[in-house]
Amino acid sequence: MEHGEVTYTTIAGHPYTLAAAMAFAAIHLLAPHCRRLFASYDRHAYSLAGGMAVAYAILILLPEFEYIHGQVGNIVYPMVLAGLVGFYALELYLLQRRPSESRGSDAFRMASLHIGTVWLYTWGIIYAMPDQVLQHGAMVYFSVAAIGMHLVYKDYLMSVHHDEAYLHWGRYLLASAPLIAWGMGLMLEPSEFVSDLIVALLAGYLLQNVFRNEIPDDRASCVPSFVLGAVLFGVPVAYVLHLL
Repeated sequence: MEHGEVTYTTIAGHPYTLAAAMAFAAIHLLAPHCRRLFASYDRHAYSLAGGMAVAYAILILLPEFEYIHGQVGNIVYPMVLAGLVGFYALELYLLQRRPSESRGSDAFRMASLHIGTVWLYTWGIIYAMPDQVLQHGAMVYFSVAAIGMHLVYKDYLMSVHHDEAYLHWGRYLLASAPLIAWGMGLMLEPSEFVSDLIVALLAGYLLQNVFRNEIPDDRASCVPSFVLGAVLFGVPVAYVLHLL
């Protein structure tokens, strides 16, 4: 998987890749502060993040399907569907059985399952990132910015639904995921096929989250903040893609 002298391993060891992993780890560790931010500026924060998420989904994620289809064939669409349906069903199950309705080991199991799901999601993003940089160049870093906003929201939800478990051990475990993925990238190079399938599964997960969770409803929305988020993220991406 070499492109001149640039390989998966050299990109995995690049400071930008490490910076992305450290940024994701910091987001998890700083979750209590993010929770206070959402509590104080919930309408504006939700709407700004929602605008960025929609711009990401339409300008980056949807075109990515066509690219992966050209690399791995028709299997990409069942993988995206599997990611969307599988993660949606799991999240719905977890949210319907909140710790307030559980006791003891059952509450711990629910928290562990929810935190474990997000751990795998964060790990997969960083592990697949070097191969995505080889394919798409600097555009991947726009994706990292949008996914970072998504993680802030996910951490907020987990701190609300699994307060004690998340604050005492969950956020530290999640912070390890991007750093472990970065370290694995230095030693184990996945095939392009495997990397693209990981991205397809994550794309399904992201799509259902963007359109189900990250677009505020009419009672919690702020249109100017939503438009600002879409413009702040969408204009630079559109410029890089030569859409403007």
